[in-house]
Amino acid sequence: MFAHPSRRSSHRSLRKIDALSGRDLLAFIVMRRGVVALLGVATACSSPSVRVGVGDDGPASSVMDGAAANSPDGGSQEAAPSDVFGLCDGTQRLRLWAFVEPGNELRGSLVRVENGSPFFAVDGLCSYWTSVWTEDAQRRDREIRGGVLTASDVATLEQGVALGDISSLRDCGGAAGLFDYSVRAVSTPTATAECGFEGKRFDAAWSVIQTVAESLWARGIAMDGALHVSAVVSAYDPSSGSAMAYAWPLAMPLSDFLLDPGIDGINLIMPGTSKLVSDPDSPSRLRALRERYLADRDAQPGLYANWDGLKTTDGVSVAVLYMRDAIPYEDQRGLLQF
Repeated sequence: MFAHPSRRSSHRSLRKIDALSGRDLLAFIVMRRGVVALLGVATACSSPSVRVGVGDDGPASSVMDGAAANSPDGGSQEAAPSDVFGLCDGTQRLRLWAFVEPGNELRGSLVRVENGSPFFAVDGLCSYWTSVWTEDAQRRDREIRGGVLTASDVATLEQGVALGDISSLRDCGGAAGLFDYSVRAVSTPTATAECGFEGKRFDAAWSVIQTVAESLWARGIAMDGALHVSAVVSAYDPSSGSAMAYAWPLAMPLSDFLLDPGIDGINLIMPGTSKLVSDPDSPSRLRALRERYLADRDAQPGLYANWDGLKTTDGVSVAVLYMRDAIPYEDQRGLLQF
């Protein structure tokens, strides 16, 4: 289970942010944490098209990944019945997004967590996407998985999360003397509740989401479409005793992925600055590199004790590479929105 945030805060007012879009919401929260001084919050919209059915309580029957986010397929769907919130209401838009906001991440690595870590999202067609929710030292680098909710999943979420009255979950208090903490958020198209400490109603709803998301990731299908990729220049000393830099697997130079730091390095701590890789061949090559890196870390953690991120070189540049699977409902910068 994902641990309850242990870094709690002094008094924190819960502001009314019902009118914010998904993209604006995360930008708003990140700004409040001081991660960036200014974020663009344009409301550019992409409209994913996917048709899926809920079916019975068996495993997910179909899934759409980020590579198809702008490719309508013209199929048909059957939404799950709902008498509470209408989680699966047949619309092609997000209906639920739960996440832990990004904290103080390594410079240039925000691409891995800019939509939350962990996060869980569901659209009106009962498709879901989720990151890892269990305790895992490599959680930021694991694949995102997706699938289709069963009728039982829908009922559990609708009955346990008060989706029709999110404002009722705003019962979290603060803790005096602490200033660095994780904020959890549960958001629908019309309302958001966030929690920086603990609240009886919020915690109960969060527990339901967490339990469902853990189960769904375990049975979900790994994304195999586009990737969001960022790289940061890194020094590499072969005599340092750390793991070797991996060979860069693409024909395009590694320098094409290096983040421009911007004024005072602002781009290194700003969401939405990654490069989208969506050609037919490159994403699979990068995923193979990521899986090799994760397997090596799991097998020999001591070699990676002093740094986080996949170090790679094309013989010209040396960089630390960060990536995240693309999913539908991301805007052109890779940020989720309702």
